[in-house]
Amino acid sequence: MLSAKERYSGMDSKIEQDIVPYLSKNYSFKDIDKNGPLNWESKSILKIDKLRIFHDIEYENNVDDLLYRINDYRNDLIDLQPIIKRILKETE
Repeated sequence: MLSAKERYSGMDSKIEQDIVPYLSKNYSFKDIDKNGPLNWESKSILKIDKLRIFHDIEYENNVDDLLYRINDYRNDLIDLQPIIKRILKETE
């Protein structure tokens, strides 16, 4: 569980320290949130070259590193499943 906790913390830090700051300078959160829980009625009125980030090595590397961290965290959670099932069985 400690490994999963540490990996989650690293994944969260990556998002807060690299992904969010990058996107805040290069993309519209309003456009992202339009398709999420905020459900904005309209997109940003600012002119944004939305394809530019897909030609930027910094964005590619940030996403690649985040996906690597997500995969490690996922594997830790998969490894924890038998332990969680055993704990639940013992507490029935």
